[in-house]
Amino acid sequence: MAKKKERIDTSGGEALEADNPFDALRLEGRSIDRRAAPLPAKAPAAEGEKNGEGRGERIEIRRLKSGKGGKTVTEIRGFSPAARRHLPELAKALKTRLGVGGAVKGDIIEIQGDNREAVASFLCGRGYRPVFAGG
Repeated sequence: MAKKKERIDTSGGEALEADNPFDALRLEGRSIDRRAAPLPAKAPAAEGEKNGEGRGERIEIRRLKSGKGGKTVTEIRGFSPAARRHLPELAKALKTRLGVGGAVKGDIIEIQGDNREAVASFLCGRGYRPVFAGG
């Protein structure tokens, strides 16, 4: 026969009200409503850095097929060292916009399929200067 488990009172009685960590906020007259709290201001970007935006930077776009198991891949390379820190965010936005897969490998972004024209227009909108390289 199975033993009955002892039930724990979860009605919330006085013990739970006394241990509320937000009581101090109520006493100070502050609101605990998260919707009413103002959002913190963003820190201004450093001089010459616009969160990975191009500023006329020359970027090479190539179509590759060899060494990729017969699949066509669009390769984007030639990013400056300052822009390389933002490659994962740029690749994610690009993949979302095109609805394809891809990856960041070192300082190169690979996008699945032959999407050179769409990648070029996307990068132009971000302030880069794309050029088609290779065949």
